Amino acid sequence: MRVWVDGQCLQTASRFRGIGRYVEELLRALAAKDDIELLISFSSSMMRQALDAKERVAPYIPAENVFIWTNPVNEGEAHTGFDEKRQLAQYSLAHHVNCLAPDVILNGSPFEGSFDSSCPILPGFGCDIPMVSIFHDAIPNRYPEQYLKDKRVHEYYYNRLKYYQDFDRNLANSQFSADELSELYPGIEVKSISAGLGAEFTSLIDTVEAGKMKARYGDYLLYVGGVDWRKNVPLIFDAVKRLPSKQRRAVKLIMVGEHSEHILDSMMNQWRNHGLPLENLFSVSHVSEADLVAFYKDAMMLIQPSLMEGFGLTVLEAMACGTPVAAGNAGAVPEVIGYDDVLFDPENPNELMTIIRPIVEGRADTAKLTERGLERAKLFSWEKSAEIASAELHLAASKKSMRAPDVAKSRKAISTRVKRLGLDKGEISKVLASTEPQKAGQPHLLYDATQTSLFDSGTGIQRVVRNVAVELMNLPKGPDDMPWEMVFCGKQDDGFYKIGVSENNRVLPARKTDENRIFPGLGDHIFFLDSSWIEQSLQRHRLMGYRARGVDITIGLHDLVPLKASAFCDAGMPPGFASWLDGALRYATGFVCVSKATADDLIRTLEGMEFPREMKVGYFHNGANFNLQVDADAASTKKDQTPHFLMVGTLEPRKGYSVSIRAFSKLWKEGVNVKLTIVGKEGWNIRHLLDEIEEHEEFDKRLKWHEYVSDEKLVELYSECDSLVAASYAEGFGLPIVEAGQYGKPVIASDIDVFREVSEGASGASFFEVGNSDALADAVKSFIKSKSKVTKGEVKPWPTWKQSAEQIENVLVNQDWYYHYKPKAGAGFIDRGSIGKSKMTGPLSKADTKHKIEVIEPPFRESASEDIRINVKLTNLSDVPWSSEGNERGEFKVGLGYHALNARGDMLVYDNPRTRIPFVIVPGESIYLPIQVPVSQLEQGVAQIQIEMVQEAVNWWGVAETISLDVEKLLAENA
Repeated sequence: MRVWVDGQCLQTASRFRGIGRYVEELLRALAAKDDIELLISFSSSMMRQALDAKERVAPYIPAENVFIWTNPVNEGEAHTGFDEKRQLAQYSLAHHVNCLAPDVILNGSPFEGSFDSSCPILPGFGCDIPMVSIFHDAIPNRYPEQYLKDKRVHEYYYNRLKYYQDFDRNLANSQFSADELSELYPGIEVKSISAGLGAEFTSLIDTVEAGKMKARYGDYLLYVGGVDWRKNVPLIFDAVKRLPSKQRRAVKLIMVGEHSEHILDSMMNQWRNHGLPLENLFSVSHVSEADLVAFYKDAMMLIQPSLMEGFGLTVLEAMACGTPVAAGNAGAVPEVIGYDDVLFDPENPNELMTIIRPIVEGRADTAKLTERGLERAKLFSWEKSAEIASAELHLAASKKSMRAPDVAKSRKAISTRVKRLGLDKGEISKVLASTEPQKAGQPHLLYDATQTSLFDSGTGIQRVVRNVAVELMNLPKGPDDMPWEMVFCGKQDDGFYKIGVSENNRVLPARKTDENRIFPGLGDHIFFLDSSWIEQSLQRHRLMGYRARGVDITIGLHDLVPLKASAFCDAGMPPGFASWLDGALRYATGFVCVSKATADDLIRTLEGMEFPREMKVGYFHNGANFNLQVDADAASTKKDQTPHFLMVGTLEPRKGYSVSIRAFSKLWKEGVNVKLTIVGKEGWNIRHLLDEIEEHEEFDKRLKWHEYVSDEKLVELYSECDSLVAASYAEGFGLPIVEAGQYGKPVIASDIDVFREVSEGASGASFFEVGNSDALADAVKSFIKSKSKVTKGEVKPWPTWKQSAEQIENVLVNQDWYYHYKPKAGAGFIDRGSIGKSKMTGPLSKADTKHKIEVIEPPFRESASEDIRINVKLTNLSDVPWSSEGNERGEFKVGLGYHALNARGDMLVYDNPRTRIPFVIVPGESIYLPIQVPVSQLEQGVAQIQIEMVQEAVNWWGVAETISLDVEKLLAENA
């Protein structure tokens, strides 16, 4: 039996509530039945949420059975009423389902769409396939003064409620709910299917050990759920207030759930107004399923004071964890608990107090409460619920012989009915045509080169994009292989356009024609190796849509330098890059990095911030085609015997040129006769470095700088040098090391992971501590002493660009991924808006602030108009990640600050601007951050800077690094 499921309740706010969890677990249990095939569709109006839901159901509904239907609505019915556009949406969805032609329809939550754009399928709009609903509760009908005061909300609610009469059959989540629907509509077909515990939750009960939460919080009472009116949470406060004084002051209450700051503030005020210590009330949000089990296991008792529940899942979960429960004697909760002695009048705090008092005083027979709770929980299972639901679905399907018409007949019949709405004919045609499920065609591998085709400025990334493009497009393909297409992404439409490569290997501009246009669909794979962050804001929604329609999206990652070494970047780069990575993590299925080191860096970040979704990580090596040969004999006749060292690369702060100059200056002062040649164009923020080079007493003698050289000259310099020096603080690759290896030269390199990796292509390598000029000087002396020589022809192989392209294809096509990241078990339903622990949500403990600050180079002033800059290395020695994102009020964010002192150590300016952590700094990680001190402070007598970490609205961390300023020199620099 083919069952089509309306999946919109897994897109709306219901996905975080009991309804979403209920529907998901029921679907999982139905999918396990051999005689059921599930199909599911999501609304196009909530594409980000559609992607979340698609990934959530992926373990039990295959991708080819997941669809997107075109929903023209963008507002809730409570705002607009059941207007013509919402009716068009109903017809669109009916046509969509007709095209799929299932045997029966399951609507898991017909009430969706009050304040959002969802439009769950309803009877009477041209779909003649049997429909079955799930009824969860009629709480608004019982409390209209609380929920239905607004006229439009009232109209929406009763408009939806009446449709239960027209469903072929109705399922209810409890006998209480089934009886309630029968009372509303006597004679209606309704069957209780009850509920159970999910397999993931059940497995965690066996694996999560007790004690974790008790060690953190001590003894506590627990509440799990929302804090809206009917949840009746303040009754717990009132009951605790009535305890004897000693217990009242000692009782702790933990509220687990997603609570807005506004409502949480209200809860805290009510707790305080009851005379209860504020430090004994805790609110915990974004809780994983594993931590939820831990909270249950360590609680003295779970309290469920709700005025009305359609089932009572938290009570069942607590009993299954062996936790005593107390609940209001209302709704369906009593049929879950099964015992009267732990039920109380939800409007009588004294009754609750009498239940919790023996618990907090240690007099209760908790063993008995635990044992009978465990036995009661065994009566509920999703397998039982699915068995009853399956029978009802079969019964509904068998009652009607009529089946869905074919696509043409459905289109004609529904078009006729839609015309009566008086909407624009063009809009109607577009909606109905686009809602028809598209059949998968020949899948394509799409290689995005949008930015390079728009403006090829010859950057390092664009050289990689061009070289890879040429080789990928020329890889041999069999008739059944997925073809590569290089594409350009248009700004104003939803498609890509094919582009080509010129004879001189330039990416050609896009021609936006219908013949060149490609709409990615199920089975396609888009690979973004180009600088996709530039147009990300335009692409994000589009890419979410592609993902929801079954397209894989892989991001090429060149490095994480802007996030890990913002001290060496232009001020605008780190926040822009962080925003790009934040977006990429939301829509990508995988990352392919240009080195194993970059891949490892990404994996550490994902694990450290507890990224909540699966992510594939691969890598390849940038190629290097060496067409110019070295005449080693000729080179040796020109070379003198002075040891000669070469540095190659743009002069940028992160390249460590200052480290090298300090090291070689030390060698020259010690009388060591060595030469240093630098090849690289002027980069960002290095005016002070250029002054240091050009004013050096060895400049144009033993210290040379070539801003531009020909390829032939570069080959000559490689051949003449004894060793390459690479002193970078951070890199994504390290092409000069590879080049040195191809010309038979060893390398002296800073000890960073990527340099150790690419040094496999060198003819020998030694490493020194990053940023340590003395260590580099010692490494140079050791090299000279050992007289390291590379014999002629000792060249290590390195991949060509063709081989690089083959490596990429092997990852994407053959699925040869380096690492498949998976979140910790029990992550729960995570919104696409979350990328893990990327925001600070509360104060850090002392242990959680353990860190180290190191000043990595002397303070400098870039120009007369620039601030004083102090670059520091920050290491997170704690077990938690930190970020500079806090709550809505700006509280709890972590940053690097400083205090300004005079020469005597007197404080002149205590509170100064913070340096942000660009993304997150995970446990065990070190990043480089800048401190910027206004020149005006030096003019006012500041002579010392005390650098210290701070958490906003909490405290300074008390471990400061103090550095003295050479005020006279800094004021004179570039003045």
